[in-house]
Amino acid sequence: MAAPALTPQQLASAQKFVDEMSKGPKAGSIDKLCCVNDQILTFRVLNLSTEESTISDAQFPRIEQMNAGLFIVSDADEELLIQIQFKDEVNLESITLFALQAPKEEYSAPKNVRLFKTDSLNSNFDDVKDNKKFDAQFVGKKEKLENGQKFSFKKNAKSTVKFNKVKYLLIYISSNIDGT
Repeated sequence: MAAPALTPQQLASAQKFVDEMSKGPKAGSIDKLCCVNDQILTFRVLNLSTEESTISDAQFPRIEQMNAGLFIVSDADEELLIQIQFKDEVNLESITLFALQAPKEEYSAPKNVRLFKTDSLNSNFDDVKDNKKFDAQFVGKKEKLENGQKFSFKKNAKSTVKFNKVKYLLIYISSNIDGT
């Protein structure tokens, strides 16, 4: 049995509905999100000093307002490896790092920061330290980090594509500004 023919009014109505639906958000997408903290499923910091840091792995994703009392410190040297798993894939346009005035002189803001989009969180310092295949690299500037230094991926089309559909992200801080 053949399907009944649609009238021109029905076709126009159907096309209008399709046009309206195509303008709406897509399933699984997050539109114009300024902070992805609520999308973080797992957050770990390797080399985190639990004695000197005021933020734990569990607390970090829930921080809404940065202040000078909140900081992470490496337990061994200046290196930190931050591992992030998102609940769903996210499109990152930028990342903002804060390094407010340090409470002790031996603490310093991050200088060399590398970002890796990975397939899992099964990475350690040996995996990232000499890896030349990082997806983005930034240099922190002390005066900008105090107000939140924004590193945009939009400046580089290659980086913009690499940070679309991110499920796992590694942030490797290899050195800091004062070398402490």
